[in-house]
Order: sequence, then structure tokens, then C-alpha cells
Amino acid sequence: MIFSDSSPYSGTPETSEMAINPLDKSKLMSGGYDGKLNWENRRATKRLNIGYKYNLKDISQSGYGDKRIAFDHLGRPYRGNNSGWGSAYDNLLKSECTITLCQNTCSGSSADEKISIKIFPETGFVCILDSSGKCI
Repeated sequence: MIFSDSSPYSGTPETSEMAINPLDKSKLMSGGYDGKLNWENRRATKRLNIGYKYNLKDISQSGYGDKRIAFDHLGRPYRGNNSGWGSAYDNLLKSECTITLCQNTCSGSSADEKISIKIFPETGFVCILDSSGKCI
């Protein structure tokens, strides 16, 4: 999802804060999420919903405490939290984190049913991990 969070900076955008899809002006740059814009909403760009597109059932993470990350206009990653975004400094990602996307439960998925993505602090550099945990 691409959006510009306005005061009170909740981290859960209103549809008025979401970017318009430049390829289809009737849609927003969001695949949908639990909140203001369900993925079944006619304004959602369904091909942006990777959970639906790739039949993902579970997400696991390590290194930051939530399953949600946002990037600012400089590409710096920020961790989400359940109580809102808080101050920018407090939520700036300060260490590497890994997100694993799984087609079944992450604890029971085989290697070909999941993919792990590593996100680096400050730069926002992202890489896919191979089965040994190295960036490829």
C-alpha cells in the first residue's frame, strides 16, 4: 500500500490518504487490508495483494516485533505496532529483520512453500534469503 499518513499519524490510512493507481484512476495503490479498504472493495488493486495472489496463509517475522513495516520517502524502514506509529525515531527499524511468507503455517511449511525476505535498517535494502539464510 502506498499512502501518506496525516495527523494523528495512526498508521492505518483513510482511503483519502492512499495514492491513486496511475494505471487505473478508479483504483487505489492498495491490495486491501483489514481496516478501511477490504481487498474485496472495488477500489482495491487486487494484483497488489500478495496474500491473495500467491495464496499465502501465514507470516512470521523476527527482529522487530510486528508483521508490518513501512518505508518513508527516503526508503528508511519503520516497524509498525498495534498502538499506532508513535514517534518516528522510536519506530525506525534499528536492526535487521526477516519476514517469512508461507503458503501453510510457517512452522509446518516446506522450503518450496515459503520465502524469507531480509530488510536492513537505515537503507531499507531488501533481499530474498536462500535456504542457508544468505542473501541471493
